[in-house]
Amino acid sequence: MGETPTEGTSELQPRHYRHPAEFPRMVASLWLAIAAVAVCELAMVAMIAMPAGPVRGVTLVVGIATLVWFHGGLVWGAIRVGAHLRAWREAGTRVNEQRHRDVAEAAEDVARALGMGSIPEVYVTAEAGTRVVALGVGRPAVFVGEQVLAEVLDPLELRALIARELGHIAAGHVRLRTLFVMPMTERIAHPALTAPLEIVWATMRWWWQVAEWTADRAGAIAAGGPEPLGHAMSRLACADAGVSLEAEQTLRQYCDDLFAGHPVRQPRPGGRLLLDAGRMDPLVRFAQSQKFGNCLALTGRLNMPVQTSAADPDRAGWRPYAVAGALALVHLVYVAALATVVLGGPRGAETTDQSAIASEPFDPTREMQRPAPREAPAAAANAGGDVEQGLMDLAKMHKDRGEYTRARRTLEDLILTNPLNTEAHYVLGWVCIEMGDNKMAEAEFTATVNLTSSDSDMHKEAQAALARLGR
Repeated sequence: MGETPTEGTSELQPRHYRHPAEFPRMVASLWLAIAAVAVCELAMVAMIAMPAGPVRGVTLVVGIATLVWFHGGLVWGAIRVGAHLRAWREAGTRVNEQRHRDVAEAAEDVARALGMGSIPEVYVTAEAGTRVVALGVGRPAVFVGEQVLAEVLDPLELRALIARELGHIAAGHVRLRTLFVMPMTERIAHPALTAPLEIVWATMRWWWQVAEWTADRAGAIAAGGPEPLGHAMSRLACADAGVSLEAEQTLRQYCDDLFAGHPVRQPRPGGRLLLDAGRMDPLVRFAQSQKFGNCLALTGRLNMPVQTSAADPDRAGWRPYAVAGALALVHLVYVAALATVVLGGPRGAETTDQSAIASEPFDPTREMQRPAPREAPAAAANAGGDVEQGLMDLAKMHKDRGEYTRARRTLEDLILTNPLNTEAHYVLGWVCIEMGDNKMAEAEFTATVNLTSSDSDMHKEAQAALARLGR
C-alpha cells in the first residue's frame, strides 16, 4: 500500500520553517563531496598511470584494486540499502486503525498540520536501537521503535518525534540520509566497503546539521511548542545513557527553563552532556520568534494574522557562500586548463607558393603560426648536432606559447653558437616581427636569404617577408 491522502491540510509549507542556511550549506557540501571524490579518483588513476619504474607493477595493482574497491563500495552500499529497507518493511507492523492506532492518529494529525498532501507509511519495528527515523529513496517511510513506545508515554512527545521525521520527509532530506547514513549506522555492510560513503558523508554533515534544525522546527510547530520535543529528546537521551529518573527530571527542567527564556547551565548526568547545545539553541531562537507564531497561525492552531514580513531569527552566514565560491573557482580553473590542453593543439602545416604569399595581406600572427619549411639537405647540415636541435626545439616551444622574449634569447644564443644555422635566423625573424622589432627582423630574413639556395622554400618565404616589410 502507498501513502494515504490527507484531508483538511494546513497552509504550512516547508519554505515557512526551513532554516535559511540549509540551501547554501547543501550546495557547499555537495561541492565538497564532489571535490573529495575527485581527489580520490585522481589519486587512484595516478597510481595506474604512473610511468615505468621499479615500483610500476606494485602501483598498477594497487591502483586497480583501489579503484575497484572504491566504486564497489559505493555500488554495494546502494544495493544493501534497498534490501535492508525491504526487510524493515516486511518485519515491521504497518500502523492503521486496528494496529497501533495512537501512532497512526498522531502521524495523520502531524501530516495535516505540516501541510503534507499524504501520510507516509509508518511502521512499528522491533529492530534493536531504532528510535523514530524516516528512511527511503523513492517512497520514504517512518519507522518507530517498540522501545520508544514503551519509553515515551506522553502522546504529545510522541507526536513531536513523529513530526520531526515527517519534517525531514517534507523538506526532502530523507534520500541523502538513506544513501549515506544508513549503510554506516545500521551496519548493513562491512566497514571496509562503506569507507567511500564515509568520505562523502564527512563532507555532507555540515548540511545535515542544518537539516536537523529544520526538522526540529517542524516538530515544535506540530506539537504547538518546543517543550514536548525537548522532553522527548531528554527522555531518550537518558534512556540511552542509562541514568536515573531523577537525572531525567533535571534534564527536563533544564529544557523548560531554556524554552522559557531563562537559559541555565545544562546539567551533566553521569558527568556527560546528553543534549546537543548546538541543536537546542537554534530551536530556542525559533520558538521565541515571530516566525514561529506565523507557522502556528498557518496550521490553524493559533488565531492570529500571518505576518508575511516576519524575519527568520537565524542567518545563513558567509561561510557556505565562501566555500561554494572557492570550490567553484577551483573547478572552473581545472576545466579551463583541460580545455586549453584539448583544444590548443598544434595546427597543421600550411604550404603556399611565393606568389600566393606575396598577394596576401601581411599578418604577423598568422605568419608566426606557419611552421618553418624544411631546408635542402646541404643547408640542413648547418643545424649541427643534438645540442643545437634541442635549443631549436626549445625556442619553437617558447614561440608557440607566446613567450617571445625567451624564444628570442634562445635563438640568439643558438646563432652565437652556429651563425650558419638558417632555421634559427628564419624563426628569429618572425619572433622579432611579433615583438615589433622590424629592423632586426629584416636583418634576420636577409641572413636567411643569403644562407639558403634560391630554389628552397625557406629562401622564397624569407624574400616574401622582406617584400612585405618594404625592403
